[in-house]
Parts: sequence; C-alpha cells; structure tokens
Amino acid sequence: MMNVVPFLPKAPPPKPRTLRQPSLPTTGGRRGEYALSDVARSLHILHFQTRTIIAKLRQMAKDQRMPLPRTPRMVKGQEQRGPDSIYRHSRWDAGEFDAWLDTRNTGGSAPANAGPRPVPTPIRMEMAERARAAAGGR
Repeated sequence: MMNVVPFLPKAPPPKPRTLRQPSLPTTGGRRGEYALSDVARSLHILHFQTRTIIAKLRQMAKDQRMPLPRTPRMVKGQEQRGPDSIYRHSRWDAGEFDAWLDTRNTGGSAPANAGPRPVPTPIRMEMAERARAAAGGR
C-alpha cells in the first residue's frame, strides 16, 4: 500500500480589507467657523473621498460663487488665492457660508425668510390696465 498524504484543510478566505479614510477636521460651527467636513455635510457630499470633496468645493467656488475659506493655504511659500485656497484644513466663516447656502437653497434670489417675491413690472402694468378697464375706464 502506498503512503497517502492527507490534504491540508483549506484556510478560511482572507477578510476583505476596508480602506479607511482618515477623518476630516470638524468644528461643528464653534468659534463661528466651519471646517471641511462641516461644509461637506451641509452640501451632502461627505460620503465622497477627501480629494473629491475638495475638487467639488473648488468647482462650486468657481461656478456658484461659494465663499472662499478664510485660512490661507501655502504652497512652496506662496499663498494660494481663489478656489485653489481650498484644502483639507480650510476654515470658512460660518455666517458667510450659511448666507450663501440659504441663497443657494432658495434659487439664488434671497434668504428663505425674505417673504414672497414681487410681481414683475410688465405683469403689474397689465394688471393695472385690466383693473382700470373693469372699473369703467376711470
């Protein structure tokens, strides 16, 4: 009879590795400022990777006039200006950002508590003419 070598038991499959993203800085609005995660949370983009959040915020600063951070970003001794100043440790003025967010959420016209919009001038003039005609031309 031949020597039989038993097969080794199969090892359990390796656990899937989850790549954890380092946590983003947050202030929660303390000291009247917002950090990157506070801004991303209010814009519903916190689920993206950090570099994607920064890219989206830079694009919003270019296209939608989002307020720029008040903290300077230095690259090779040069202060970055404009949308390029947004980076991981940026801090925004809370009041300025909230005002921009209010105008963004209401279609860019006014804060949400500003009341009804005025009727455009051509429509008001037409309504006045109809009122005069209904009153007998007075």
